[in-house]
Amino acid sequence: MDLSLFSLEGKTALVTGVSRGLGQAMAIALAMAGADIVGVGLRGMGDTQALVEAEGRRTYEIRADLSQRNAAERVAKEALAAFGKVDILVNNAGISWIGLLQDMDVSQWNTLIASNLSSVFHCCKLAVPGMIKKQSGRIVNISSVWGVCGASCEAAYSASKGGVGALTQALAKELAPSGVRVNCIAPGVIQTQMLS
Repeated sequence: MDLSLFSLEGKTALVTGVSRGLGQAMAIALAMAGADIVGVGLRGMGDTQALVEAEGRRTYEIRADLSQRNAAERVAKEALAAFGKVDILVNNAGISWIGLLQDMDVSQWNTLIASNLSSVFHCCKLAVPGMIKKQSGRIVNISSVWGVCGASCEAAYSASKGGVGALTQALAKELAPSGVRVNCIAPGVIQTQMLS
């Protein structure tokens, strides 16, 4: 990958859902561009830590369930203590549930919404004040094509990812005057463990 026109030297990126799949690939790409990585996941960074460090970048691993607000607060404090700042936030953590909506119980719905949508809210809420203070920052939220058009047997997942898209659009307008860019990626089918 030619990164000669794209340097993140001196930047710190916080990536959630970092241990595998898209989160791992994004953390490695950010490291290749020069960013140090704070990796957050239920299982920590896993193999991602060694792969990022092989690029000569610093890492800091945080094991956390970001569906819980207190976990997001702990992540923000630890990230700031480790590297002093968060320049880039990638909200990638998420889970899926496949089945008919009529077969999904309320606790499964609440867990999925907390993991896929509320976690984005919690992380943005904690990262935004520092970014506004610096008048600089980047937030990238990972949605899904199902958040745009919906998927049969994935109604809750589709709803959560649609919420991520709407939250991104609103937050982008809110933060643009402060020099903070907020974007959303809505991937289609990618061969990851979650897809399998």
